[in-house]
Amino acid sequence: MFDAPARRGDPPVLLPQDVVTSLVGEACNRLATIAQRVRQALANYGRRVASVAVDYLLQPSRPGVNSTPILHRLVNMHFVPRERGSFSLHPVDHSYALARVPRGVEETPRVPA
Repeated sequence: MFDAPARRGDPPVLLPQDVVTSLVGEACNRLATIAQRVRQALANYGRRVASVAVDYLLQPSRPGVNSTPILHRLVNMHFVPRERGSFSLHPVDHSYALARVPRGVEETPRVPA
């Protein structure tokens, strides 16, 4: 019924791509909305960028956003790699985040109460 557990020296068992994509999607859907938007901004760039580039892209829908603490949290959660002060996405994460970018729908900025 089940395969025997892997032993030392055995090659790693790789998951099919659709399983990996499903797991990535489930994990990303649990993130706060702003964290999802930050990941989508990174996906739009498609390369390593500084946090100010993410802030710039999010300004129309999130005026005054500071993505730095959000990016650091995503790094600590292993959702976003950081290298020399810039951030990017893994190719699987990139495809998933880019596919979730709303097309032609602007978010209504929240007005402070």
